[in-house]
Amino acid sequence: MIDKVFIGPVCLLRGYQLLFSKGLKRYIIIPALINTLFFMLALWIGFHWVGRLSGLLPHYLHFLKFFFDIVCFLAMSILFAYIFTTLTNLIGAPFNSFLSAKMDRMIDPKHAPIESKGLLFESYRTLKREGQKMIYYLPRLVGVLILFFIPGVNVIASGVWFLFIAWVMAIEYLDYPIDNRKENFESTRTFVKRHFAACFGFGITVSIAAMIPIVNFVIVPAAVIGGTNLSRQISPQREVIVQS
Repeated sequence: MIDKVFIGPVCLLRGYQLLFSKGLKRYIIIPALINTLFFMLALWIGFHWVGRLSGLLPHYLHFLKFFFDIVCFLAMSILFAYIFTTLTNLIGAPFNSFLSAKMDRMIDPKHAPIESKGLLFESYRTLKREGQKMIYYLPRLVGVLILFFIPGVNVIASGVWFLFIAWVMAIEYLDYPIDNRKENFESTRTFVKRHFAACFGFGITVSIAAMIPIVNFVIVPAAVIGGTNLSRQISPQREVIVQS
């Protein structure tokens, strides 16, 4: 089981390596631009709020300012990594779907693509799917956030939050190839649970990469490619239906 955990990081690294490969570039430009804009906004907001929070530190604790700033920045990095990655996925969902389908076809070209119904239809279909994910995520998100307000339990809340985000990232990026196979969202959840070690390892790696400046500018397309690769590595026998 331990060795399966490392399949995810390898697949994400492979996603970065394939970012500008022939046949994928045109599917990556728009998601990468959306992602870059959101993360630049996240950095600006993050630095702004770290400065404001530092100003609330009592004068007699001013010697802790450096460490306080680091803790605040890390906490905000985790929060913004989730918020802005979610927004990027929501806006770029149809492009991510096309990218995953193209990657699937590169992995196994013998599967003939079906005719695409166009960007407008894909936007409706993928946004509907994203809505299903939000319905699944939000109650669990609220449950994790409540932990921060429970004395004693709140000391582990940050760790639980990070693990929750990793689980969300695993589901998010494994869902694109599964959705392209015309399987429902329940199939994605079952798939991730069945291959927990590999998928969770992938989710953790994506979560960490999303907090690293520069690296996170193209985390979404890299994770889409990596998630598609991962789905085929751990379950290559699944029939694939892709779109052009």
